[in-house]
Amino acid sequence: MMHYLLTCLKKIKSEPKGQALAEFALVSLPLVLLLLGIIEFGWLFHAQMTVISAAREGARAAAAGEDCLSAVQNYMQATPVALAEVNVRPGGGENNPWSMVEVTGQIKPLVGLFIKGNTINLSAQAAMRTGLKQKGEI
Repeated sequence: MMHYLLTCLKKIKSEPKGQALAEFALVSLPLVLLLLGIIEFGWLFHAQMTVISAAREGARAAAAGEDCLSAVQNYMQATPVALAEVNVRPGGGENNPWSMVEVTGQIKPLVGLFIKGNTINLSAQAAMRTGLKQKGEI
């Protein structure tokens, strides 16, 4: 068996087609891993940007006096990120004019080769100033 394997390797080594096949086999695995890493990074980056945008939308709704939780839920509705928690600290007084919103979500890795665990926790905070006077108001 070992002799047969060595003769096959010598045959592959001596033929140009076999050399190209061996080089492709050596190069293809790192290229596939690199491609999967790029895809996984893009997937997770998109999910983080979605959570950040949902936090901004919630802060905008809180600053405008609208329902913050429904604004965040509507934003996250068609995304792969599972909404875990929304914390709202309303502002509006002179001491604290900032409405703060923190959104936490979870997402499953797309490829799963590079990340340990089933889910990845994502969180983002956003703040918007409330109670700004419009032009002409006193």
